[in-house]
Amino acid sequence: MWVGILIVLVAVAVGGALWYFKGKTGGNENSDDTTNIAQKISREDLEKKLNSMNLNDEEKKALLYIYDRGGRARQSDVRNELGIPKTTAWRMFQRLEKQGLVRVYKKGRENWVELTI
Repeated sequence: MWVGILIVLVAVAVGGALWYFKGKTGGNENSDDTTNIAQKISREDLEKKLNSMNLNDEEKKALLYIYDRGGRARQSDVRNELGIPKTTAWRMFQRLEKQGLVRVYKKGRENWVELTI
């Protein structure tokens, strides 16, 4: 009988831990509330739009890199691709988020960037 109670308690503890950590990482990261950016706008149209805006070359490259990965990418991957320091990338994405071009969010322990164009 004690073994059965112990199994139930362990199951409840594991289930609670999974629920807790899912909430910490934003939960449901794979939801389809944002469809693939490539389905909304072509790369050429995106390039035209970016060229018409007051963006520097690094910002344009970062946004196109994210576009090429389906509209989402880890901030560290973008930073590594562009060869820029961590703080520089963070500031760049803060500017782009204020302009309404991206959304920066936590997924686990990493920052992710998603196009909002």
